[in-house]
Amino acid sequence: MPQYVVEELPVSQKANRGRAFDVDDNARIVGEYTENFLYQYPCEWVHDGTMWRIKTYSCSDHGVAVSESGDYTVIESGSIPTLVSGDECFEVSALSGVYTAPYAVNAWGVVVGYALTKEYEGHAFVWKDGESVDIFPHADFSVATSVNDVGDVVGFFQDADMGTVAFVRAECGAVTYLPGIGGAHTTTARMSDNGIVSGSAFNQRGVTHACIWKDGVVTDIGAQFPDTTSEAYDVNNSGVVVGAIAHGQSMSPFVWSAQTGICDIQSCIISVQRYAPHTATSAPAFRLTRVSAINNTGDIVGWGEYRDWE
Repeated sequence: MPQYVVEELPVSQKANRGRAFDVDDNARIVGEYTENFLYQYPCEWVHDGTMWRIKTYSCSDHGVAVSESGDYTVIESGSIPTLVSGDECFEVSALSGVYTAPYAVNAWGVVVGYALTKEYEGHAFVWKDGESVDIFPHADFSVATSVNDVGDVVGFFQDADMGTVAFVRAECGAVTYLPGIGGAHTTTARMSDNGIVSGSAFNQRGVTHACIWKDGVVTDIGAQFPDTTSEAYDVNNSGVVVGAIAHGQSMSPFVWSAQTGICDIQSCIISVQRYAPHTATSAPAFRLTRVSAINNTGDIVGWGEYRDWE
C-alpha cells in the first residue's frame, strides 16, 4: 500500500478556501483561492527548494486556473477564458464566442473544452493560435476534456439514444470511439502523454465505474467493487490512476494501479505538513476531500479540510 505525506499550500491571509487542480512533472501546481466565500483568484504554486511560493496572474485577477502544461496555463474566468504564457495573455474565444469553458491545455498552447455555438448548443472544440475547430458539429452536445502534449484529444458526445460516447481524436484529426462496459454511457477525464485515457462508464446494471483505456482496450477499475459508484479523474504515464469511490453519502479519493488495485488515499496518509505559521498535524486531523490530478512522478494534488476548520 502506498504512503503519502500531505503538504499544505499557502494562500492569502483572507482566503477561506484553496483548491489545486493540476500539477506538472516539475511540481508546478495551478488552482485557485477564494476570499470572503465569493471572490476567486487564479494562482500557481512552485517550490523554491525550501518552501512553497504562491504566484498570482497580473493579467487575470479572477477565476480558476484549471490546467497547465509547459509554459502555459489556462484560466476559466467568466465567458472568455485566458491563456497565460509568461507575461503574455491571450483570450480563448471558441466557436461563436458566446461562452467558452476550458478543460485543458497542452505544452504547445492548444486548449480544449466546450463552447456554445450560435444555436446555443455545447460543442467540443480545439483552439490553437486564435483559431478553433468544432470536433462534433452535428452532435447536440459534446465536450473535449483533455489534450496531451502529442496533440491527441479525448472527450465525449451525446448520441441519438441520449447516451454518451467517449472518443479519442488524434492530432491528425482521425476520431476513434472508446468501448464501454455494457452500459449506455462512457465519459473521459484526462489522457496521459503516452495515450492512456481515464474516465468512467456505466456497467450493465447502470452503476458508474472508473475506467481506463489503453490502445482502445477498456479496463474496468471499479469492477473491484461492482455495486459501488466510482470515477477516474486522471492517469499518468505509468498507468497510476486517481479518482473517487462512493463511501456512504460521499465520495472518497482513491489511487489505483494494476499492482495494488483501489487504495483509499486517506488511509495512506502518514503525516500532514502545515504551512507556516501552523505546525505539523496528525493525519487523522486532516480529511481529504478531493484529488484532481497526478503527475508522472506520482505527486497528487487536490484539497481537503482540517477538523479545526482552518
